[in-house]
Parts: sequence; structure tokens; C-alpha cells
Amino acid sequence: MLKILLSLIICMTIFPPIQATESNIQAAFIDDIVGARAWGLGGAYRTLVNDAGSMLWNPAGLIDLQHNHSISLEHLELMNFFTYSYLGYAGRIDERLAWGSGLFYSGDDIMAEFIGYASLALDGALIGDFLFGEIIPQGLIGLGLSGKFFYASFGNNTSWIIPSFIDDHHVSGDATGVSIDLGFKVKPTKRDHFSLTFKNLLNRIRWHSDNPANTAYGSYHENVPITSTIGYARHQSSFILAVDIEKGLYYDVEDNLYLGLEYLLSRELTLRTGYAQELVTADSKRWSLGAGINIDIPHLPLIRFDMTYLMNMEWEKYNSLLFAITLP
Repeated sequence: MLKILLSLIICMTIFPPIQATESNIQAAFIDDIVGARAWGLGGAYRTLVNDAGSMLWNPAGLIDLQHNHSISLEHLELMNFFTYSYLGYAGRIDERLAWGSGLFYSGDDIMAEFIGYASLALDGALIGDFLFGEIIPQGLIGLGLSGKFFYASFGNNTSWIIPSFIDDHHVSGDATGVSIDLGFKVKPTKRDHFSLTFKNLLNRIRWHSDNPANTAYGSYHENVPITSTIGYARHQSSFILAVDIEKGLYYDVEDNLYLGLEYLLSRELTLRTGYAQELVTADSKRWSLGAGINIDIPHLPLIRFDMTYLMNMEWEKYNSLLFAITLP
């Protein structure tokens, strides 16, 4: 299996990206903007995720749930006017099977977006037992699949008074669609873990817009760009080093590098830092500082509180503070 993973990595690296007649830079339904622990690690999180946030980063992370149940609540307020929120639940069916569901919301009165998730993850040993007998050790491979439902509404900000000739050209509408994410985790040793994820591997979105003047575009279909990411994490004593490389599949999309470091200072406190940039151009530099606090109250579930300050080196006005509450 490790040879197969390495072959996929080589193919993703050397094969020319897909030619696109239009820009394939995603402008809607971006869900990995939240994640306090994730961005505390600079976005290098797809190999490490193991809670109800797995639907956002790598559905295969569900197989690594620490307990039978996990709940995650994430929130980000960007520039004090645009909000992103996520609520997710994950549960373990047995040692080799887990599931999760979640809801992501972003927007305001002008445009609001919703993404619903239904995810399933399984240990690769299940497939190995079915196809080949007991050939794949339990815990070596995790596979995850997420089905996503998209909904958006826009142009509903009509409460303010505007002249009728402008109002006639005021566009409003909605969008609906579906998508599939696919993720893998491979743990050949106790310390070295790898991941491979494909977001929006299959997807289709229908947009509809309308206005009284009949100048709106009307109804049409489009796709959300596919993204693929290779991840690696090294577990070393109290440290975790993580690296993600997001491979652009289109000529007008840059590859991205994400680096993260996590230090377990004590059972109650974890410190994090991270860095991200476009791989070749070194644009879009982002630094992050974060912390995780474990709150263990007798007779109550363990609660983890995460906070991260994400600094955009080229767009200081877009610096943001992320919060998360997780029952791991």
C-alpha cells in the first residue's frame, strides 16, 4: 500500500495539471477556512485530524477518533463583518468503522452559504479481509468518504431603500449542488504518518439568478475546482511536525505549502505555530500562533478549547482570530 501511495504522490507531482479554459480559482463553498487547531498548525492538518472536524479536512480522520463520540464547534469572524461557523458530530461504530455529519455556514445578509456533510470512514483491514483475507494489518490504512450538499442564497439585502431603476437590476438567486471528498491515511510506523486527500472530487452546482429587468444570467451549472493534498506528520516525544503540499490541478492555481509544529507543554496545555505560502512564488505568506487547553472536569467529558491568531503577511487587514470547542 505504501508503494501505491508513493506512486500517487509521484504522479501528482510530475503530471502536467489539467488545462482550464476558465479560471479554476474557487470563489464559493470554501470550507477549510475554519479550524483553530488546523490553522494553528499553518493548515498542515490533514494527516493529524482525528475528531469531528475531519469532514472539513480529511474524512479518513474519523477512523482515529479518540473516543466513541466527538463534537466540534468552530467559529471565525473575518474583519468583524463576515463569519464562518461549523458544527460537527462524529461517532465510532466499532474499532474499524466510524461516521460523522456536520453543517458549515458562512455569509451575511448579502450572501449566505451552507454545506452539509455525511461521512464514513473505515479501517483498510476491512477491505483487505473482504478481498484478500487478513493481509492488511489493522490500523495501517484509513479510508474516508464525505458526501456534501451545497446551498447558497444571494442578493436578499433589499431592506434598504434604493431607486426603482436600480432595484429593477438588483440580482438575487440561489444555488444547490452536491460533491464528494475522498481521503486516505497511512501509518507505516508509530511515528511516521501520511495522508492523501481529494476535495470536491466529483461535484456539480446549479446556480439561478433573477431580477425584474431580466438582465440576470439566469440558470446555469458549474463545478467547484478539485484540490488534492499530500500530507506527512512526524510524532516525536512531545513534538509533532506536520507538512502538507496542496498540488494545483489547473494551470492558473498555484501549489501551496503548509508547515506546522505542535508542542505538548503539559497534559492541559499545547502550543502551536505554523506557516503557509504558495510553493513556487512564495506569495500568500501566513504565520500562525495558537494554543489548545484541555479542561478535564470530574464526571464530565474532556473539553478542548483551541484558539489561533492567523497573520496574513501581505494583507494585514485579513488577520483573523479562530476559536474552537471540541469534545475529542
